[in-house]
Amino acid sequence: PATAASTLPFSLSDPNFATKSDGVRVWDVTAGTGTTITTGSTFTATYTGYLTDGTVFDSGTLPQTPLSTSNLIPGFVSGLDGMKVGGTRRVVIPAALGYGSQARDGIPANSDLVFQVTLVSSP
Repeated sequence: PATAASTLPFSLSDPNFATKSDGVRVWDVTAGTGTTITTGSTFTATYTGYLTDGTVFDSGTLPQTPLSTSNLIPGFVSGLDGMKVGGTRRVVIPAALGYGSQARDGIPANSDLVFQVTLVSSP
């Protein structure tokens, strides 16, 4: 069967994406100039979460959130690690580092996830 065209506002095959060792792909659309966050850092960010077909499943603000797998999916933690305040990053998360075989509200099981995240602040 033909795959429907994606309505993502950018291409997942864009050469600007870099693949990390765990398979998470990142693209700094805008490089930040502020504090660099790493695992354990507290940060505030705005985000939009997409399925690979462009369907938006979530968007909003993460206020004063620790960058930790205790509260975020592993691929999101990996994808934001090393990001600087003021930056905007696109993150593609393989299903295994997202919700895996567990379906979530608006997210089918085994879905790769795509986020666009703007890092607002880190104290």
